[in-house]
Order: sequence, then C-alpha cells, then structure tokens
Amino acid sequence: MNWYDGTVEGQPAYDAGRGVLYVGRGDGKLYATDENTGEIRWRYVTFNPDDPDDPDGGGEIVTAPLFTDDGTVYFGTWGEGGYETNAFYAVNPNGSLRWRWPADDSIPHRFYASSALSADGRTVYASTITDGGDNNPSSLYAFRHACGALRAASPLRWEMELSHAASSLFTTTLAVGSDGTVYVGGYISRGLGTVPVLAAIRDNGPNRPPEYVWETSWVELENGAQFIHGIGLREESGHTTPSM
Repeated sequence: MNWYDGTVEGQPAYDAGRGVLYVGRGDGKLYATDENTGEIRWRYVTFNPDDPDDPDGGGEIVTAPLFTDDGTVYFGTWGEGGYETNAFYAVNPNGSLRWRWPADDSIPHRFYASSALSADGRTVYASTITDGGDNNPSSLYAFRHACGALRAASPLRWEMELSHAASSLFTTTLAVGSDGTVYVGGYISRGLGTVPVLAAIRDNGPNRPPEYVWETSWVELENGAQFIHGIGLREESGHTTPSM
C-alpha cells in the first residue's frame, strides 16, 4: 500500500476560531486551508531533507490532524519503504515545526489511528499500528502538549507496548474520557481472521507508569466485527461508557 501520489486518506480537522481546515495527504504534506476561499494558507512538508530539524523526515499522513487551543497541530506519519519514516509531529500555527519525535530516526511502527487530547489539555496521546510480527508490538504514546523546544527536551512522557493474547495489536482508533482514561481500539490476527479488541488505560501522571483499568485488560467483541474503527464515549455523572 502506498499513498505517495498525494491522495487524502484521513479526515480533515476544522478550526472554527481560526477559520481553517487542516488536512494531511499521502505526499507527506500537512495543509492549512482557508474555510471560505479554499486558499492554502501554508503547508508543512515532511519530505524535506534540507530541514535540519527533520533530517531524515518524510512520511505519509493518513490520520486526521489534531489541533489544540493555542493552534498547535499534531499528526503522525506512515512510513512506506526505506525512504519514508514513522514519526509524530507538532506544528506551530504558522506552519513551522515545533518538534518531531523521534528527532533523528524512525520508530518501527506506523501511525494510523488519529491522536487524542486529554481533558485538561496537557497531554496528546497517539498509538501505532504494528508492521507485523509478535516481536514488534505496537505502542501507546503520551506526549507533553506544553513542550516547545525542538531539541532541548523530549516531548515524550511515556510509552506503553500494546498486545493481547501474545499477539501484536493493530491499533485503529483511540479516545480519552473526561476522567483521563484512554481507550484504544484495534484488532489482532487470529487464525485466518481478525479479532477486534478494546482496552482502557489509566495515565497515572509523571511519576508512575500507566496501567490497564479493566481487570481483564481487553474485551473481545462477539458480534461478528473484525476490527474497531471508532469509539464513542458517553459521559454521565462523572462516569464514562465507551461504545463501538
């Protein structure tokens, strides 16, 4: 699979306050487009070997961008082949790079699920889809939203490997409840088919590792579904109920 011809695979993000639509393309470019005229206000190019802060950059954008109140735009990339990389980006409101993680290399899995913001606005969560093989599990990442330096400090707060029944998880979607619980959905391969799975994970803050909320860790759906491609959260009286 290769989206390098520049097709739009992910959903756009609409910033009503700034009157702009953010959308990524398979050519590795993030576009900020005026909502009224369709004019491109700016584009951030990940395939740019001349950028000293994105030296080996370049990856297809197949996720929906995420923007925050201060205008920072977050997205992950899908590397295809030896010339593309898997990385997570924070781009400033003017289209310049705030940071890329990892700064000088590529992680071994691709970003497919769109990222999510914590209720307090301090943490951005992103998950990966494994490139295959149970020895290469996917991960859930927590990034500091307030991190502004390109290389002074890593924006990564923690990383958690994701697997189920000794199988690597292909993460396809995630969401965050008002109580801070992170819900990750996806599927594993089993036999000739796939099994959809869902996890609830608690972020315990800066000094303790994250942990599963549910005692069983994962819930396997039994309605014939093959994967989870969206999570809805119902918030009522401080209690969050996920639905797929």
